[in-house]
Amino acid sequence: MPNFVAILIAQIASLVGTQLTGFGLGVWVFQRTGSTTLYGFVTAAVLIPRFLLSPLVGVWIDSCDRRKILMGVHAGAGLCSFGLVIFCILGLLNVWIIIAFSALASLCYAADRPVFAAITTALIPKAQLGRANGMFELGVGISMIVGPALAGFLFGRFGLGVILIVDIATFMLAMIVLASVRIPSVAIESRKFMTGSIVQEARYAWCYLRSQTGLVALLILFAVYNFLAGLAVVLFTPLVLGFADVQELGGVLAFGGLGMLAGGGLIAIWGGPKRPMEGVFGFMLVSGLVLLLGAYQPSLKLVSIAAFLFLFATPVVASCNQTIWQRTVMPDLQGRVFGLKEALSTLPLPIAYLAAGPLVDWVFEPMMASDGLLRDSLGIVIGVGLGRGVALVFCLAGTLMIIMVLFAYLFLLRHLRNEQSVEHVEFPNIALWTVGNAGKKPVKDMNQAHSMKES
Repeated sequence: MPNFVAILIAQIASLVGTQLTGFGLGVWVFQRTGSTTLYGFVTAAVLIPRFLLSPLVGVWIDSCDRRKILMGVHAGAGLCSFGLVIFCILGLLNVWIIIAFSALASLCYAADRPVFAAITTALIPKAQLGRANGMFELGVGISMIVGPALAGFLFGRFGLGVILIVDIATFMLAMIVLASVRIPSVAIESRKFMTGSIVQEARYAWCYLRSQTGLVALLILFAVYNFLAGLAVVLFTPLVLGFADVQELGGVLAFGGLGMLAGGGLIAIWGGPKRPMEGVFGFMLVSGLVLLLGAYQPSLKLVSIAAFLFLFATPVVASCNQTIWQRTVMPDLQGRVFGLKEALSTLPLPIAYLAAGPLVDWVFEPMMASDGLLRDSLGIVIGVGLGRGVALVFCLAGTLMIIMVLFAYLFLLRHLRNEQSVEHVEFPNIALWTVGNAGKKPVKDMNQAHSMKES
């Protein structure tokens, strides 16, 4: 636990720095261009490279020193921030340079979440994984509040350059902490059987995942959830500004951040339900209901409560989901499988970010205008005028989320219970699971495992 806490502190420091830079770069782009489209490009540059690289870096996570990989993540991201500082000092900084360095930093961060999840499994007993994941989600909540607040102060007083320097300092702190801790090696013997190329080893993770019916269904569930949640996140500001000013928006966002802290604190203390899937279903259902609440009427009180509850449920859902994967996937496969999971679950986010604006501007806002198609039907319930098309998107997203949870409850629970009931025997007794029977029957002979994997 002391080593885990030290690594967690390093991660939180890095998260605060990342929030600082993200806020500062976003403000810089808006001030210089006033373009929502260019801001969307910056967001996509942060997410898309991570999606492309995550399945491949998982192979390194399973075959290399995980502590050194995490140190490399922070070193690479710090160098990207240093490059931006140089361009800022020289007066050469522009939007396309920001997009390029954001994409490079995203390549570094592709390994961050998968390797930290694998390290958590190695350091924390299985019964305490929910609490450990909750502690990480609490750190995410802290960074979401501290980062933008500190960035706003520093940007107004000193400008973007100082924000980037503070970001570099957080990466250096993280590397110092990581250099002082020890992480036990996991499944060293399995490295002898990783004889294929990186692409072949990543494909092996896909074959393993396909054999786990419950995990595939859970991955699909979270992909849809992330798309719907992504729509809500990117459209929340237009929703509030449809009937409130910028200062009131800031108050709503701050109140929502308190919900993130409360949810992370709850799961860190509680550890989550004994059956994590019940936590996923229950708090996803809360998220869907909350989206409906926030769209019901143009009211600051309603959207504030909705923001608090939605962000309260988010860390609980994320923690329970991570616990399921950590308990189900063998430790020596976690790097590859978690990398693939990260990629597939992240893909819907840039799609939602890029699709939200055109959908609202060209479809839903005209429908909910004072002379729109739905003014005499849904307009009676949620209102008409500016921002009510966004409210309609919230209603649709909430309804789909509720239907999705109820449908998944009938299918997922049985499969995941079956897969989590398998006792995983640690190395060196078992080298690899066969692709066809992953999660069902272990192979005790290492040479047999290797030959079956190749076939």
